Parts: sequence; structure tokens; C-alpha cells
Amino acid sequence: MDIAIPKIQGFLDEYGAPKDFDAVVLVGAARRNGLRPDLLVLIGCVESSCGRNYRYNRFGWGSDTKKFDFGDLDQEARKIAGRIASMEHYEKWVESDQSDLVWFAKLYNNPEWKSYSSKLKYFEEMIENK
Repeated sequence: MDIAIPKIQGFLDEYGAPKDFDAVVLVGAARRNGLRPDLLVLIGCVESSCGRNYRYNRFGWGSDTKKFDFGDLDQEARKIAGRIASMEHYEKWVESDQSDLVWFAKLYNNPEWKSYSSKLKYFEEMIENK
């Protein structure tokens, strides 16, 4: 078992995330794509309150005109992690130590990067303090 899973799952359980918002799936998809293990959890917590409230998917992708319903969490996580890892402008971040969430927020949610990075850091601290 990945050493990141117990801490992340403990946080998700304590936070009241639905059972299908599972650390094993999220960490696995992140690791398979060379991403930090908590990244999909952080995005999902910011975008959907850790899988509790979402419209199309747990990661905030889509709009009323362009819906991204990937299916179950495993499909969503694999798709989002794969896109993050393969998008040209993420390449340098993926190749870095991936600790700079401000840099990631600027790439992932540029118009709202300041508040987005604060929210990512908030959940990062909650997991770290678990």
C-alpha cells in the first residue's frame, strides 16, 4: 500500500467525504501519471468539497455548454491526472518537485489563481496535520 493513502483517507473520512471519493483510487491515478499523491485529492476538495457537491465531475471540469462526465471516480481520476501530466504547460511543473501549489494554480485555474492556490494550501495543511 502507498504510504500516502492512510493519511489521505483518514483526512477524507474525517472531512465527511463520500465513500466513493477514495484515496486508493486518487493516489493511484496520481502516481501512475507522475503527480504528487495528494494532487487529485486537493483539486477534488477545492472543486467539489471532497466529492460531496459537484455538477459534472468531482474535479470541476466542464460548464453548462461543455460537460465532462467521465463516469466513476476511477475514470475521472485517470482522465484528469493524464491530462495534467500530458499538457505541455504543465510539463515543467510535473518535472519539478511539485511543491509549488501557487505555480500549479496559475496553470490550472489562471483567472482565479490567488484564491485557488489558497484553497489548495488549506486542504494540503489539513491533510498534513492529520
